[in-house]
Amino acid sequence: VHGSHACGLAAASSDLDLLASITLHEIKTKVRTASTGFTLVEHITTARVPRLLLQHRCTGLEIDIVEARRDPCAFEKDALVCSWLSMACEIHDFALAAVAWARQHREKLARDEGFPNSFLFLITAFCYLRHQVGVVGPPESSPKKVPTLPPATVLLDGWLSFLAESATAAVPCVLDLRRSNDIGHT
Repeated sequence: VHGSHACGLAAASSDLDLLASITLHEIKTKVRTASTGFTLVEHITTARVPRLLLQHRCTGLEIDIVEARRDPCAFEKDALVCSWLSMACEIHDFALAAVAWARQHREKLARDEGFPNSFLFLITAFCYLRHQVGVVGPPESSPKKVPTLPPATVLLDGWLSFLAESATAAVPCVLDLRRSNDIGHT
């Protein structure tokens, strides 16, 4: 298990992210031929990291499976997120709000090969904390160095304004990966 469930950011409607030690083909074969209790929703082969989407028949829980060898940094990404979340309760609450916002707006956002996703928005939220709020994130920080932070709702409003301003700025604050001329701007 990795992702939002491993980091404590999962909502009731969140899928369960799994890293598999066997191939997706093997899993797909088992789902189709054995009485597993899962339904194959989709096999996404064109994504940067191919995945299987399954659904548990009894509970409706969606399972997102990738081969562990295709996402070798998954646990390190989770550790980074957890280290940010443990810095202050305001950061944890802000991260929950940012991920909830991303989930709420998922259908309205143009998606290319699965991006933007909740994790990408969470990373932009941490960048906002570092570069706009002045939180020196892990591993350089310690709990003693975290500045006094406003409530999560104020941080969320600031982050959303930051994203909106970045999208309309001549020199964006956040790299727009859809535009090749933004390569030098972060």
